[in-house]
Amino acid sequence: MPSDSFRPFETGLDRDSALSILREAVSGADDGELFLERRRSEVLVLDDGRIRTASYDTSEGFGLRAVAGETTKQIYMIGVKSLPLTTVAGLSVGIVLAMQSIGVLRKFGVVNYVALLVGQGMVRELGPVLTALMVAGRAGSGISAEIGSMAVTS
Repeated sequence: MPSDSFRPFETGLDRDSALSILREAVSGADDGELFLERRRSEVLVLDDGRIRTASYDTSEGFGLRAVAGETTKQIYMIGVKSLPLTTVAGLSVGIVLAMQSIGVLRKFGVVNYVALLVGQGMVRELGPVLTALMVAGRAGSGISAEIGSMAVTS
């Protein structure tokens, strides 16, 4: 890759300088992630067919996450990587809880309390239990797979 073609976001940062910064940042790290992000948005607000407000926004960023040490690696792999699974499970249980409780609440004329019921039920009772089960299941299966691959390669 020629050094003149490296232009993330046209910053003027040349390839060699970027590689030098990256090498220094990840020295001693066991694992890491690198990402570039660019986002643009345009918003037009119309009022009776006329433009009321208009805005344009752009943001650009660069991120580097370096993981050093086995303990930090395991915390990251077990904790952070479990977030999508836990979020989807919690969302699904919350939707089912709302669907099941709305019929009962309708009989008493208090349908407007569905959000309160689901919110407090998930935060106080179901959320911690569901999170613990999801993280424990994912962590257990991940550690088992890691041990299995060690046994196979030994």
